[in-house]
Amino acid sequence: MTFSSFAKRLYPIVGEGCNTGAFTKSLLASITTEQAEEILNSYTGSTYKSYFNDTNSLRQFAKKIAMYVEPEAFVSYINHLPTDAVLYALCNSFSDIFPGADTQDIGEKLASLFADILREEAAKTRKSSQKKISERIYEDADDGKTTILDAEPDDKTTAIHQQPNVVQNGTNNLNLTNNGTIILNFGCCL
Repeated sequence: MTFSSFAKRLYPIVGEGCNTGAFTKSLLASITTEQAEEILNSYTGSTYKSYFNDTNSLRQFAKKIAMYVEPEAFVSYINHLPTDAVLYALCNSFSDIFPGADTQDIGEKLASLFADILREEAAKTRKSSQKKISERIYEDADDGKTTILDAEPDDKTTAIHQQPNVVQNGTNNLNLTNNGTIILNFGCCL
């Protein structure tokens, strides 16, 4: 489960009418120790809103607060909600993840899930960028075309390193002028 989907399940039940940015900040504050307060205050409401809406990665933020995550603080937060009706609503909202959860253990289960979500985010690494064309392995042919050898088996990619001279014949050809490199990927079916 992502942080955004977790927060969106909690929001209608414990959001108290706050805007999503304020709710997200208070949610994160409820699972961290007081030492994380300075970090929490250094982010804007729009940043928290972007975490709620999943339009911004929580990865860097989670790395900063990971050492301050305290699941017992979140258990206390859940267990001190005003009524049992709220706890029942939480049980219902997370029934697909915690079947059979009740008002006595929903706080611990949610705290464990929340802590796991934050730790998984903190452990994520940045996705490596695709190899640049200059870093790939090539095989040059006599016709001036270069075939990329480390491409996927079904990837029909050809790089042309000379200016092509294309003449239009009928309606299915095109006229192309190029002074650099052309990379063509014929991976789709016609």
